[in-house]
Amino acid sequence: MAALCSHLTISSLHSLSRYENCFLSSQFSKPLFLNQSQNKPRFSISFCLKQSNHDERQIQQDSAKEEEEEEEEYWVVTAVRSRYNEIVIVDTASSRYLLLDSTKNVHSVINKGGQNWTGSYWDEFASLPPIIPNGPVAIYGLGGGTAARLMLELWPTMQLEGWEIDEILIEKARDYLGLSELEKPTSKGGRLCVHVDDALSPSQDVSGRYAGIIVDLFADGKVLDQLQEVLYMVMIVSIISHISTLYLLMY
Repeated sequence: MAALCSHLTISSLHSLSRYENCFLSSQFSKPLFLNQSQNKPRFSISFCLKQSNHDERQIQQDSAKEEEEEEEEYWVVTAVRSRYNEIVIVDTASSRYLLLDSTKNVHSVINKGGQNWTGSYWDEFASLPPIIPNGPVAIYGLGGGTAARLMLELWPTMQLEGWEIDEILIEKARDYLGLSELEKPTSKGGRLCVHVDDALSPSQDVSGRYAGIIVDLFADGKVLDQLQEVLYMVMIVSIISHISTLYLLMY
């Protein structure tokens, strides 16, 4: 893929292996297992038993009462179906999560207490600003703004433009995930500008518009079909020939 353009950097990121055995047991039809066969990276939500020094046999022998005491409480803040997604926002004492589509994959997370590092792939985006020229950066697939939040914390002068096709998702993110706060200028003048539109539409001419683009586009737990087509990638390169760095998540 790197041969398509000398200025094109494609970063393949992988979810952390330490989250492989965590799952979400809730009212949803299926548990949220971290399944490596899925293309969408999954950030673990461990709402079940916490880690213990007991061996497996001892854990199995724990009483239902002990298990109940060790569970972290969680609840659904809002759930709605849009044209593009099944949108569910889940709250816990420590974090809030945005789950999308029938897979109930986690597309955004906000940690309470002011910690914006996530321990998942969103953190990788923070390495983009130092290696690109000055200029605005686009995020294709804004979701609830997890990446934008961390980037503005670390790089408060950044001018970010977040693209999200789902208007209802943006409304919920503003209401429950603090997205509207990112749309206000920081003390250093950086901010997030939100575009509710299809970032990959041919009508969107971004040639020379951005210093870098982060592509984080998924549907039904998989990378969009058009992003997996070589010819489509060639078209993207031709459109953004003036962009120095493109981060593209491929799982």
